[in-house]
Formats: sequence, C-alpha cells, structure tokens
Amino acid sequence: MYTYLHEKILNRIVRATTKSIYELPADIFAQNYKEGGGNVYQFKIHSKLKDNYVGASHCVDLPLIFENESAWKNSGLLKDIPWNYIQENGKKLRALWAEFARTGKISDDSERPEILELRKV
Repeated sequence: MYTYLHEKILNRIVRATTKSIYELPADIFAQNYKEGGGNVYQFKIHSKLKDNYVGASHCVDLPLIFENESAWKNSGLLKDIPWNYIQENGKKLRALWAEFARTGKISDDSERPEILELRKV
C-alpha cells in the first residue's frame, strides 16, 4: 500500500509537470503556427508495454531515430523493452518524418508505429 500510494502521487506529479513543460507550450506553438499558415502535425510517443516502468520519457525518440542497439543496450530508458520493438517502431516513425519532410503532409494511408499518437492541427 505504501509503495502504491507513492507511485500514484509521483505519477500525478510527473503528469502535471509534463503537461505544463511540454504539452501546453507545444499546443500553443502548433496553434499559432497553423493560424500563421503553417502545416502542423503533433506527435505524441507513448509506451504500450506493461513491463516498461519509464513509459515515454523526454528523449525516448532518440533510440527510435538513432537505431543502434549497442549504444542503447544499457539504457534505463529502454529497460525491459525488446530491441525488435524499438526497431519496428523506429522504422515506421522515421518513414513518417521522411514523408512529411518530402511532401509537407502525412497520408492517411501511411503506416504508423503503435507507439505514436498523431494529430493534424
């Protein structure tokens, strides 16, 4: 019970901090950019693995972008996440970013990684 209570409190603190530091400013920027005529997609990466206690912390995109198993093998960020899960999701994420860089949009038919929540603003 004692550990569960601390974990619950910590999760609420992390959630509130994440929202104020990352999510709200990103939402404001995206909306302002859209209103200025920009083409905006918001990406939110999350973990669906129950064994991953870290979740989707700031910089979890790095091993997805820079796929190098030996460089990330001792990372606490990826503890208990199978490397093939990182490879599979990273490949799809990089393909989406490349598509956006080439065309300025992301097709509804493009394959999306399961760790990604994508929203056109």
